Amino acid sequence: MTSSIIRFGNHTVDWKKSPHMLVSGVTGSAKTSALLLASLSSMSTKGISTDIQGMKSKVYFVDGKGALGSILNKDIAVTSNQLAKLLRIMVENMQSRYRNFSGLFGMDSTDYTDEIGRSVRPIIICIDELGIFLNDPKLRSEISRYLFQLLVGARQASIYVSPRLGQHVMVGIQRPSAEILPRDTSLQFNTRILLAPNGADSDTKRMLFPMTNVQSLPIVESNEVGNARGTGLIYEEGLNWMVPRPLYLPDISQIDIPGVVKRIEDEVNPNWFIKEDYWKEP
Repeated sequence: MTSSIIRFGNHTVDWKKSPHMLVSGVTGSAKTSALLLASLSSMSTKGISTDIQGMKSKVYFVDGKGALGSILNKDIAVTSNQLAKLLRIMVENMQSRYRNFSGLFGMDSTDYTDEIGRSVRPIIICIDELGIFLNDPKLRSEISRYLFQLLVGARQASIYVSPRLGQHVMVGIQRPSAEILPRDTSLQFNTRILLAPNGADSDTKRMLFPMTNVQSLPIVESNEVGNARGTGLIYEEGLNWMVPRPLYLPDISQIDIPGVVKRIEDEVNPNWFIKEDYWKEP
């Protein structure tokens, strides 16, 4: 059995309650680091404590700048064509997974195991700099359509569909304007994060936290080295928060990310997971 809880700076995030994450921040605010931190915690087999197993997620990385690929030391999707193909296949996988498990009404992927103890492997789609991909006029509508299908497919019936499917989306974007990310799309992200918020404009704050008066947002203190990098505000739906709360992320610049990824991947045993013959790889 897997967990749905990840460690994220000074917070924990429950993917069961909040299946999608949107991270916004200007250049230098540690947006890519935030996505990496969430991804590594989701991939981990050990979880946030000794009594909670990790999610053991499989993560598909996409980055319009290519920075994630260089950090991870592996090939990732970097073009609009590659992203459109990935999202199309993930929509098909989501639909196939739903059909395969449709008889398990009310069951979710974090507490379902088969007769020999195998579970459904969670899937994370991590897209950094989404705005770059949407600059392609030929593929913009296709990417937006598939992305919305993935988001709504999880949220629409979150009591029994999203957690059971175990597919989650994380998106990094500099500024979530309505031209790039329509309101009906941005609101599908249950966890919304604004990095370096003290310098953000009011429109950005309203896009991310539409239910909060931006004048009442807390002031986030600078981190231990005296700057705003890695500091932010986080809001999670379903936790009865009236306003977003301060977020402080650790500095991962000195961590051997490819080494950590390899260690995690080496710990994963394919026999832990139910075999899904219908699953397509991009």
